[in-house]
Amino acid sequence: MKLNKTYHLPANSNEIRQILTDLPHYGRLHPLIRNVEMIPASDSENPSYKIIEQPYSWIPINIQYYATLKFWGDEFEYEITGIPLMTAWIRYVLTEIGPKETEVSFHLKIIGMPLGKNILQSKMVAAQNQLMEAMRVAFLSKE
Repeated sequence: MKLNKTYHLPANSNEIRQILTDLPHYGRLHPLIRNVEMIPASDSENPSYKIIEQPYSWIPINIQYYATLKFWGDEFEYEITGIPLMTAWIRYVLTEIGPKETEVSFHLKIIGMPLGKNILQSKMVAAQNQLMEAMRVAFLSKE
């Protein structure tokens, strides 16, 4: 299952990259993430993190999974593992379209059980929409 979505943010690509590649900072803006810990033995070029998330506010249960970050210039990707019977990849591609405007292309790929993929995709896209809105508001408040 694959999904692509585009967002426009009022910031240059470096400002956006700093947030999206700093998972502890990313986690503070993400509506579902409760804690992010870097895994100490992880590769410094492709750092890995343990993430604690509360997937639904109305269920007081947290889940744990892992994310590994990979870079390719203005493209970077998180491989998400540890979700039972599924693996997901989130890829971001940044395209600066003005001095204070960047297009963020969000690409989501999930492999695993069909019903689980649909639920996970819905949850991840809703959270991504909220994250991008939080980033937009944060960038506008800096001006």
